[in-house]
Amino acid sequence: MGLSNAAIKKRTQKKNKANGVGDENGRIVQEKKPAEMSKCTICLAQLIITKSNADCTNHAANKH
Repeated sequence: MGLSNAAIKKRTQKKNKANGVGDENGRIVQEKKPAEMSKCTICLAQLIITKSNADCTNHAANKH
């Protein structure tokens, strides 16, 4: 019988803790990347880049 995902996760955390990797519990902490920003070429307003670019399209439709 194979190990469950929880058992594998605990085993890797224990190994990380022994090697001094990660936080005090052996977890690998991932940091979030900051949101991509873009400037409007006309008015130089800062706009957040997303999948649908809703902010950019609303800005272009309403401001310009």
